[in-house]
Amino acid sequence: MVTAASGSFAKAKLAAANILAASSSFQTWTTSADSTAAAKRIHFDIGPTPYNLRAFTADELRTLRPLAVIRVGEADGLVRRRIAVGVGHSFAEGGMISMMLEDDLPPNLVDGEDPIEALRLFENNVGDVIDDLCANAGRDYLTITRITTERSPQRGSIVGREAQGELFFTSLAIQWSQE
Repeated sequence: MVTAASGSFAKAKLAAANILAASSSFQTWTTSADSTAAAKRIHFDIGPTPYNLRAFTADELRTLRPLAVIRVGEADGLVRRRIAVGVGHSFAEGGMISMMLEDDLPPNLVDGEDPIEALRLFENNVGDVIDDLCANAGRDYLTITRITTERSPQRGSIVGREAQGELFFTSLAIQWSQE
């Protein structure tokens, strides 16, 4: 059974996942036929977890990438602001979603053939996704008010390469509001 998203945190994460899955650039990047297939590359709060809870091997992780991990941001993750109108009042909701994007290095570039070119390819994919998020903001999706980087696009740590494989990642801070 899957519990429906009904609370503020869960609904915000689901809205972020929906706008990302609808991104034609994310669909192309993940070689997904449509938003339903792209949604399978989006995870909540932590990365993909094997059903038996053991760690994935680097080869298994390669089959799961590119991927996204969406969580409520640490700072201002959820904010409710009072809107006073005459005698009554209501609250507008907003906050910040953290969206981590991760992909493998292209196989022909793993051995250091041209690491700058590999980073540029990753940055282009991320930039195209950001363009789609901005274009779709508020159109039946999350009303995005600002996108910034929490962590700039970068290569994964040498320390984790044996376990995680060769990868690039970035983390975006996505501010949203009902106003």
